[in-house]
Amino acid sequence: MTGVATSTLSKIENNKMSPTFDVVTRIMSGLKISPAYLFTDTRTITDDHTPTVDRRDNPVSLSIPGAEYEILCADNGSKEMFTTIITLETTEHNELIGHAGEEFLLVLSGTLEVSFKDKPPIQLSKDECLYFNSRTPHSFRAASDTPARFLAVSNKSAFDDARDSDNNPISAMHKLRDLILK
Repeated sequence: MTGVATSTLSKIENNKMSPTFDVVTRIMSGLKISPAYLFTDTRTITDDHTPTVDRRDNPVSLSIPGAEYEILCADNGSKEMFTTIITLETTEHNELIGHAGEEFLLVLSGTLEVSFKDKPPIQLSKDECLYFNSRTPHSFRAASDTPARFLAVSNKSAFDDARDSDNNPISAMHKLRDLILK
């Protein structure tokens, strides 16, 4: 489903190898899951609708080769948006991925290039933003020698779980998510 070799998946599952940005992207695409699902720690999620303050004293973050994700206000499960600051070092585009929802990007530093299927790439510099339908296959890369740091906001539909044809959750998705959150 992912196009990732079984031996590579086994090494990742057994903590013998850390996945690269490209491998994580291919796994998410193959399992039809969003970054929101992978990088949110449900152990601390609340379901009330009270305001959530994130003072950044104990950030929820994940580093993989080529990228770092900082999940903002991660402890509010009732939120309608998923907000992340991504620092992207990779200068090569990965496979184009589409997923549920819509996205908003705001470049905080560096230059970000966003590629879309059948469209010319778009380069964004500091303080420039982009809004798009996430179902359109897309890919990101740092377009300069310095990392691209940007705010990414997805709406709640990006949380949609991957399901099989009988509408059952795909168990491999849950296992991968737990592995990444370790």
